Amino acid sequence: MEYVEFKKCAEKYLNNRWVGIEKSFIEKMNSSINESILNEIAASFIISRQFPRRSSSDRNSDFSPVIAPLSQAIDGVSHINIIARVEKMADDLRAIPGLVKHNAAGNPDRPISACSKFIWCGRPDVGVIYDRRARTFLRKLGHSVPDGDYGAYVRAFRAELSKRSEAISAVSSTYEPLLVVSGPLSAADWFPSKLLDLWLYSNGS
Repeated sequence: MEYVEFKKCAEKYLNNRWVGIEKSFIEKMNSSINESILNEIAASFIISRQFPRRSSSDRNSDFSPVIAPLSQAIDGVSHINIIARVEKMADDLRAIPGLVKHNAAGNPDRPISACSKFIWCGRPDVGVIYDRRARTFLRKLGHSVPDGDYGAYVRAFRAELSKRSEAISAVSSTYEPLLVVSGPLSAADWFPSKLLDLWLYSNGS
């Protein structure tokens, strides 16, 4: 089976998503978590629809209730507790009346994908983005990843990261010097994982 190559994924990311978008998100989140940046992230990652308009005039304010749960999720987050942090944040947001959209049964959704993306922007060295297209490809690769099961998704993701570490490292090390953000975070801490995320997404459907 032919797959989109890691190198092509890295080039596309650098040209289309890094400068002016995700670089800005990481730096702004490192400085301060506020309504404006959360609105920007939601729009860019196409998760705005998870959060219905609560204000007719100020879309930023719709994300105000997200700030505290996100701040708590990011504080002390690690590779060990990332699954629990994403799941708790999703449950906390779902419990806030009117914050997230409702499903066909009339119940508030559990916004796992949105929470994983918000947390990733704050801690890309630890976060693992949950994405439907990537999940589809993980299944094609033989992993059991039920819908909405973030734990299973992360375990499958990490298995592929280990399995393909040599190929990822060969490409990642070339691009890491170009992915510089202000502060102590090095691209070597987060881009290998991000590259796998891009690869899974690009080969998914």
